[in-house]
Amino acid sequence: MDTPPDSAYRSHFYQLAKQMNLEHLSHRFSEDTVLSDGIRLHLDIIVSDRNAPTVVFLPGTATYALCFAEILVAIADAGYNVVGIDARGHGRSEGTRGDYTVSELVRDAQAVIGYAIDHFNERVSLLGCSQGGIIAFYTAAIDDRIQSAICQNFADLSDPATLHIARYPLWRGGANRLWRLLIACFRSSKYRLLLILTINA
Repeated sequence: MDTPPDSAYRSHFYQLAKQMNLEHLSHRFSEDTVLSDGIRLHLDIIVSDRNAPTVVFLPGTATYALCFAEILVAIADAGYNVVGIDARGHGRSEGTRGDYTVSELVRDAQAVIGYAIDHFNERVSLLGCSQGGIIAFYTAAIDDRIQSAICQNFADLSDPATLHIARYPLWRGGANRLWRLLIACFRSSKYRLLLILTINA
């Protein structure tokens, strides 16, 4: 199984944090792993309070959890535990690069949900971005253990309209407003599933 050296990722993360004046973020994360289908998946974790709700973060294709460090720290600062996964074949997780299925990634998400419940409590929500949004969507459809799911920039792969999806966001420069909205949605128990689409009509 292909797994790049952990030191290379950590070094790259520290270098980027320094360049972006975000060095204060680099020491907020602890690390652990969880097994799914015999593949060791890397987790980046921020513990706010073991009794607080937990957000399981699923990043998109060709990224890993620490690519979203600033957002994950903001979620933790809002009072949530955070467990970010490097999907199989991504980041510091095992697995052949570029060789995975949606079903495998859903099983991986379920393994991380189990980890979050075992290490924190049953108040677990999913936040997925792009490919991670797709995985959060399909995981929410089959796993009753989660409290809510936010699927940002996702596609329903069973919908023929998916062929017309483009990378053209409906908002410009609204990233801060979007993430504030996402955090607010986690606070509201009335949201079981919030879908944020970027579909080109």
